[in-house]
Amino acid sequence: MSPTNSSSSTPGGGNTTRAPLVKEKLEHFEKQVAFIENAELKKIAERYQKNFQRFLEIISNSFGRLWDLGLSTKDMPTINLGPIEEDAPTTDQIQLQTQTQTRTREGIQMMPQCVNFLDQNIDVPPEGIALSDVYTLYKKIGEGGSGRVYMAKDNNLDIFCAIKILKIMQERDQKRFFSEIKLTAKLRHSNIVNIFYAHHVMMYYYYVMEYIDGESCDSIIKKRALTEDEVIDIAIPLAQAIEHAHHNSIIHRDIKPANIMIDQHGAVKVCDLGLATVRALNVSTHPGSGRIRGTPVYMSPEQITESSELDERTDIYSYGMTLYHLLTRQLPFIGRNLQETLLTICNPYILPKNLQAIVPKISTGMSKLVLKCIEKKVQARYQSMEEILVQLHNLKKGQASS
Repeated sequence: MSPTNSSSSTPGGGNTTRAPLVKEKLEHFEKQVAFIENAELKKIAERYQKNFQRFLEIISNSFGRLWDLGLSTKDMPTINLGPIEEDAPTTDQIQLQTQTQTRTREGIQMMPQCVNFLDQNIDVPPEGIALSDVYTLYKKIGEGGSGRVYMAKDNNLDIFCAIKILKIMQERDQKRFFSEIKLTAKLRHSNIVNIFYAHHVMMYYYYVMEYIDGESCDSIIKKRALTEDEVIDIAIPLAQAIEHAHHNSIIHRDIKPANIMIDQHGAVKVCDLGLATVRALNVSTHPGSGRIRGTPVYMSPEQITESSELDERTDIYSYGMTLYHLLTRQLPFIGRNLQETLLTICNPYILPKNLQAIVPKISTGMSKLVLKCIEKKVQARYQSMEEILVQLHNLKKGQASS
């Protein structure tokens, strides 16, 4: 059957040429099928290519239902296409006997638009882009090696939120995403950004967080220097948040100024726990995989080399590097390129410059605290956030008395 001559009865009645619609659905389906490993489904596609109008409409409807529930192709209901017929029924006349919720035709079309937008990584239009029936993306507010963060709106509750989106192709990593998010979402602390929801659209996995109306520490130090008092006021709630995560067997892995927000009331909020490693799950760090999870200039030597199982002390190192940056607006280990930077961090003979040599007003106590946090030997660092908090409170008392 030639697609240009094909016609079928439409829901509104009458026969009309459907070549433009078929072409659109064919292009739509080709993009979808590229991500499917189901060989049987591909065989069906080839077998019924002569009747692809009906086939594409059914597949498109099925995929829309699968996306909505976060299912894979193995969960697709059995579809009996029957013999090839000249006047095959349309999707509207076919009742699939499934327990999946029905998507509107507009909803089905919405998903490819969102995926195309994410693939191109372009600016969000003023009217926003629908990620799902509930969430609409409005503005990109952050981007890094692990993904992009958007300011979005929860259309059901009429509130703003933040959504981090990651492109995850491997099934192992997709499972890991949900296993980690489920536990990090249970963290409830006044200085930790709450996670409310997680889902995916095809290969784009995302989690929804509370939106913090404020500024990151990274943005602040680009504008002005912080005093030691200001840094201590950030360091204490930051340490308390990390301590809470550690008590729940969770390692952040990506502590840095960009992941520390100061809201309009001056409250400190730690965000981006999506990269966290849940120690209780004994999750592998994939030694030798060549994939670095975190931000290199703040990472501990053992996190870069994956030479040992990571524990709380890798966060202590990153915490110290963050304080170093906040106090001096410099980083101690920077190379001409990424490889040189990583080698500098891991080289035990390259030591950081004393903070007082950069900013003479920094107290000796604060300088010693930071340098002990970023010792390259794990055993030489503070062994817990509790130890650091004791020192910070002592420093704060000393400043108050003086």
